[in-house]
Formats: sequence, structure tokens, C-alpha cells
Amino acid sequence: MMIVLFWLFVVLITWHFVGYGALLWLLTRRRRSCSVNTTGELPTVSIVITAYNEEAIIADRIANCLLLDYPHDRLEILVCSDASTDRTVEIARSFEGVKVIESETRHRARTQSLGVKSAIGDIVCFTDAETSYDPQCIRRMVERYADPRVGGVVGYLQFRSSQVSSLGGFFAAYWQWENYLRQWQSELGVLFKLSGANMSMRTSLYRLPPRGVDIDQSAGLALALQGYRVVTASRAIAYDLFSARLRSEWVIRRRLTVQALTSLLHYRRLLNPLHHPVRAFHLFSYSLLRYLMPLLLLGIFTTSVTLCVFSPFFATIAGAQVVFSAFALVGWATRRSKQTRGLLGWPYAACVFQAGLLAGLVEFAIGRRIDNYEPVRTPEEKE
Repeated sequence: MMIVLFWLFVVLITWHFVGYGALLWLLTRRRRSCSVNTTGELPTVSIVITAYNEEAIIADRIANCLLLDYPHDRLEILVCSDASTDRTVEIARSFEGVKVIESETRHRARTQSLGVKSAIGDIVCFTDAETSYDPQCIRRMVERYADPRVGGVVGYLQFRSSQVSSLGGFFAAYWQWENYLRQWQSELGVLFKLSGANMSMRTSLYRLPPRGVDIDQSAGLALALQGYRVVTASRAIAYDLFSARLRSEWVIRRRLTVQALTSLLHYRRLLNPLHHPVRAFHLFSYSLLRYLMPLLLLGIFTTSVTLCVFSPFFATIAGAQVVFSAFALVGWATRRSKQTRGLLGWPYAACVFQAGLLAGLVEFAIGRRIDNYEPVRTPEEKE
């Protein structure tokens, strides 16, 4: 029985990290790039900026939106204050033409919903106060809506780190691979995960996310049930900061795991292979296995340790995991040293990632849901 479990864990882990990406790559090799129509009339666009106590950066964010290469008579900017207690609302109202929406109680998704209800654009773009758009971002994003089958578009989110570290290098590689996966999923019509800082959808298709879920976790699934698809727009670039600090990344992974699993639970009908075989396959391979990965890794460690007394093969597998864990501990102990900026620190960064997922799994299992959160920034990033 232990041997069966060991190989089951091996197959699932290998499939998620290697097999699924290879399958997507093979399936998209013969597909042509999707053309976009750039000659038609541009749709009206509403940009919804959700902000909580962002007085330090909200002015720069609004100024960034005002500099977009998009006709101003077809562009609307809405700042949605999620019950801010600082000068965020006051500063936003100082900009002529900017619509300010105030929520009396904190609830990020409902605050965004108030903005969508007030939006007049055909397309609504969701973004954050700490994000900044490339001047061509919105124009490149709305080009994809020339296809009537497209209900949502996710742009390219380029991260900038204020620090150089093993964590930064690890997540740079992670996001590069993630972008490949999402591009291939987009071409196949099975993209369900969006980036909340740089995404859009047809306003008429917007649905309030379920409790404990943000729009980036729910929009792709909701659009799929409405018969629409989500695509990427690689030239629609926005810039954001990610923290290269342990606690910040751990907090983000924990929150995203709780919200992603909450969304999958709400839209669990899409995981039914009898009714949605293709979507269920991709959601299982890409999403569900990702958030179950800490359990699979613990499973392969437990079974290999149990079996190591019977076979040198399993002893080798168990030993390799112990060595990997030792490198992670070295990375943690020397995390402020330049030595952790190379590949030596990657085991540490990988363990931070998985620890965040595991914490999120536990919180989801005990029933915790996350409606509100504050942006995670390092002291360097606040300056």
C-alpha cells in the first residue's frame, strides 16, 4: 500500500510540474497566433482602482491612468475606497474627472462591485493602487475584445523587486513559467486565473464574487459558466512590486490559497468531469494540484521514509529530501547574506512558497475566509 501511495504522489507531482506544461506546449504548437482588430471604434473603458488607506501613492496612480494612450472621452477612472480612514478619498477627489466611490464597511469585493455598478464603460478594468500601467496597456487590452467570444482579458504583469535575493530570483523564474502556462491556456481557451492588478472584462458579464473571493480568482470561472473565454494580452503591460522578504511572500501565498480554494469550492461544478470534462481536467492539473502540493510533498516524504528500511532506492529518495531541507535551513539561517542570492538559496525560497500554501490549506480547512486584506509592502517599498 505504501508503495502504491508513493508512486501516486510521484505521478501527481511530476504531472503538475512537468507533464501538464509539456502537454499545453504540444497542443499549442500548430495553433496560429490570434489576430486582433485595431481598426474598429474603441470601446468605452472604466478603470476601477480599489484602495484602502493609500494616501501615499493614490495620486501617482491616478496620474499614471491619466497619462494612458487612450481617448479621454472614452476613459473613466473610478477610485473605490474600501472604508479608508486616511486621506485617500480627499486626494482622489482633488483630481478633476475622477469618480470616487466610498464604502462604509471594509469588503474588497463588494467595494469593487460598487465601482462596477457606477461604471459607464463597455469594458471594466480592475487594478490596484500600487500598480502602474504602461501607456499602451489599456489600448492593447481592449484589442482582444474584437472577438465576441472573449469575455475577459488579462494583461502582462511585470514585477519589479526592490531587493536582490534568492526569493526574488526564485519568484522571477516562477512568474516566467506561469506566464508561459497562461499564454498556452489562453490559446486553448482554458484560462481561468487572472491577475487582479491587470485584468479586464465586459462590464455586462460582471458577477459579484462569492464570499471570501477576489475578482481575479472568480472571474475566469464565472465567465466560463456564461459561455465566454479569458485570453491574455501580452503587450498590455503593467508594473508592480513584489516583496522579496520571507514573511511578505508567505502572507501572500497563504491568502491566495484560501481564496483560490474558496473559489473552486463555489464553482465546483466545473470540476465535474461528467459535465465539464475539458475544464475539469485543466482545473485539476493546474489549480487543484497546485494547492494540494504541500500535502503531496509531505506524502512522498512520509512514504519514502517508511519504505527506506526495505529498499536502497527509497532510502536515496528520503535522503535527497533531507538534503534539500538542510539546504533550505541554511538558506533561512543565511537569508541576509549575499550567499543566498544564488541558486543555493532556491531550496529556501521553494520552502517559503510551499509553507504559504500549506498555511492557506489549513486555514481553508478550518473554515476561514478572507474578505479584507492590506497590501504587503516592505519598508523599502513604501518609500
